[in-house]
Amino acid sequence: NFALVWMKGQLYGLNSSGPAPRSISIDSLHEQGITEMPAHGLVPVTVPGTPGGWAALSERFGHLPLEEVLAPAIRYAREGYPVSPNAAIQWANAFRIYQQKSTGPEFEGWFTTFAPEGRAPRCGEIVYLPDHATTLERIAQTKAEAFYRGELADQIDEFSRKFNGYLRSSDLAGFKPEWVDPISINYRGYEVWEIPPNGHGI
Repeated sequence: NFALVWMKGQLYGLNSSGPAPRSISIDSLHEQGITEMPAHGLVPVTVPGTPGGWAALSERFGHLPLEEVLAPAIRYAREGYPVSPNAAIQWANAFRIYQQKSTGPEFEGWFTTFAPEGRAPRCGEIVYLPDHATTLERIAQTKAEAFYRGELADQIDEFSRKFNGYLRSSDLAGFKPEWVDPISINYRGYEVWEIPPNGHGI
């Protein structure tokens, strides 16, 4: 989660990308027989920064409470929404990849949630994500605190431990979004602005 915000004549930068868990290291990976970072599973998971970023942006620049801002997403998740053409294509691609490369028990929840019919949802089909709705409600009600210090954080920790991941509740509790000074360069008479590293240039 990175953000550039232009407000009242000033540009602000937010880096809410989560760091790697404290316990991960090259040595710890080698002890598991891992010589190359896997693309899937719990090993490459970093601290999720998005909920904290939402809360930070809302707190600094928002005019509405986070509960009101997230209400439409919560409603769609609970009451259902039709899958758009582009989302259907991306969903089908993800399903194929996960079918081929993500076969362990840690992925059962992904398939139950995102492919309950044993396939990716098709364009126009209605998707319901009630657990997402509940999670978003807790994030909204607590300005993301419940995600980083509470029941959600404990559930993430428990799941990560169960399947040999490195993310812990202490990593979540220690996370805070960082306000940064954007960097720029002049290109053909235009000033082009970006978040400084560790961003990747979007």
